[in-house]
Amino acid sequence: MSSVARKIGEGTIYSFSQNFLVIILGAVSTVLVIRELGTYQYGLVVLAMSIVSAMNVFLDFGIGGVVVADIAASRGNGNTAKAKKLLREYLIFEIITGLILFAAAFILSFFANAKYGVEISGLVKIASFLALINAAKNVFMIAAQSFIKFNLLAMLFISESGARLIFVFLFVVSAGGGMVAVMMSYLASSLFAIILVLPFIIKSVRQTKATG
Repeated sequence: MSSVARKIGEGTIYSFSQNFLVIILGAVSTVLVIRELGTYQYGLVVLAMSIVSAMNVFLDFGIGGVVVADIAASRGNGNTAKAKKLLREYLIFEIITGLILFAAAFILSFFANAKYGVEISGLVKIASFLALINAAKNVFMIAAQSFIKFNLLAMLFISESGARLIFVFLFVVSAGGGMVAVMMSYLASSLFAIILVLPFIIKSVRQTKATG
């Protein structure tokens, strides 16, 4: 019981720290972006990101919570092999849905180019790549939650928010980039966070398999 209570306590601390830092870092990034772009261009960036948010709904159709519950049940029964199989199947599912959404958004960008111009088309193209990145993030989140690695989940979101602030400062504030530079900052920060956390996720899963 003490071990479970400790895990819950650690999860609460990591979750609070993660949310606090993400809110602060995100707010600073947003202020910088609005100051550099102005409200109109920032509105277009928000519109492009709303496309990403809409695609996120279709990335796992809400089955992530079910997968976490099934993996937890399998681990509780000592069936680590089944837990790993469920995670692997979820990974495959996310790759497939991510590729489909990427293709749909990328094709949509050509229609945007014809109707709204190159810059808007560029925003949609970057949004299409963010669909792939978010698919990978979903897998990481499910793995971290299923194997009770709240520290890795916090690392993922904090590193992403921190990197986003740095990239916004470099590409937008210092280099004078526009809307595309902002979107590229978002893309680069998400990719950075995934690359940073990936080795730790793999190590945690392998260790669980060895001890399961």
